[in-house]
Amino acid sequence: MKKEHPLKGIKKSKESIAKRIKTIKENGSLTGSNNPKWKGGISKITGYCEYCGKEKIWDAYGYKNSKHHFCSRECKIKFYQKNYTGVNHIAFKGVIYCCDNCQKECYTSQSEYNRYKFHFCSRECDNQHRIDFGRCALENNNRWEGGNSFKGYPFGWTEKFKEHIRSRDNNTCQDCKIAEIETGEKLNVHHIDCNKDNLDENNLISLCRNCHMIRHNEIRRLNKQKLEDKI
Repeated sequence: MKKEHPLKGIKKSKESIAKRIKTIKENGSLTGSNNPKWKGGISKITGYCEYCGKEKIWDAYGYKNSKHHFCSRECKIKFYQKNYTGVNHIAFKGVIYCCDNCQKECYTSQSEYNRYKFHFCSRECDNQHRIDFGRCALENNNRWEGGNSFKGYPFGWTEKFKEHIRSRDNNTCQDCKIAEIETGEKLNVHHIDCNKDNLDENNLISLCRNCHMIRHNEIRRLNKQKLEDKI
């Protein structure tokens, strides 16, 4: 027959303190074999560290409620680094691939893998691949504009001439209308037809850095679209 706890039914309140003391005196202490939850005195368990194999004594309760057991924090960290990181993780859902330059096996997430045509283990391999195959260089780059950036400006393209264009535009960006003094730097002078040799004042416009970038990105997008249409 299961032994009933002697304090069962007695609420823990100030009024019941005297009854609790009386019950303990009549039934004895609730430690050891007098406790209804007594399990024969097995409170320690001897086991082995799952990483280094070292023998250690654990509390029975903690041992039974733990999936893995280690002799030290260092062993626990090394175990999880080996078995619960990268491709070894039970929840790994990435992609295993070979570096396109050195053929080293690597892994990454599915979304990151889908973003690029080529995949590398490091920045060094990426740069080496660009050099070896001319990838994204000159006309292989989808932003190629015929090599305009290599061309120099004509003789009349001076700081005095650019200042004249800015003054004509009241030192204000002609796209977003922000004043030059508010930007903290001089406005850029943009060639509307992207021809550096064309210094006609009607072909030049004052723009802030941000609007200048937006204009060139739009030109690149149109050039890319024209190239795709030809293909």
